[in-house]
Amino acid sequence: MIVLKSNDVLLFQGDSITHGGRGLSQTDLNHVIGHGYQDTIAQTLGLANIERRPTILNRGVSGDDLARLHARKQADLFDLKPTILSLLIGTNDASHAIHGTADLAPEKYERCYRDLLDEVKAAFPGIRLILGQPFRYPRPDGAEPELQKPICDYVHENAVIVESIARDYGAVFVRYGDIFDEWLKTVPLTHLIWDGIHPTYVGHAIMAKAWLEAADAAWGV
Repeated sequence: MIVLKSNDVLLFQGDSITHGGRGLSQTDLNHVIGHGYQDTIAQTLGLANIERRPTILNRGVSGDDLARLHARKQADLFDLKPTILSLLIGTNDASHAIHGTADLAPEKYERCYRDLLDEVKAAFPGIRLILGQPFRYPRPDGAEPELQKPICDYVHENAVIVESIARDYGAVFVRYGDIFDEWLKTVPLTHLIWDGIHPTYVGHAIMAKAWLEAADAAWGV
């Protein structure tokens, strides 16, 4: 288990998978983290480090792509002064690009991702980074069949990009998609990811376990 210090600020950032239905009120501590993998991680690390009382925050926003996250970076990232940043984003970048609502070619996605991390590392030289592998599967309801494969292929391209970025920036890389692929050899998709995008409670448990194991392998004591 990783040890968090009293001055540590673990910040979760991303899209709806990380948003987890979190409440906007920062005084309602029952809903401030949201529900999902990030909540399980926060509970686990919060209890394991209870004597030091580190700060754990969630600022994931449903529907965000990297460009939108970049636009709100000051209030939802830099002002919070994280010492650990956990980032999972890339699914909406693909959807927005394929649907023609944003210019988010893989090259732009990679450039925007690297630009953001460059700014983060410049502002917080000692920050630890955990980058999540984006994932996407065809919609189980069969809707938009002509778009599903291009979107999934696009997300796979983004996933390859994030793995490369993680190596370059010395970040922990959490292989969410690879782990889901293994489970899907024996478990139906809808038991893990109900709409091809958002995990069920079982899927979120798998993600939390993967995150904690990856962080422990890199930083555990």
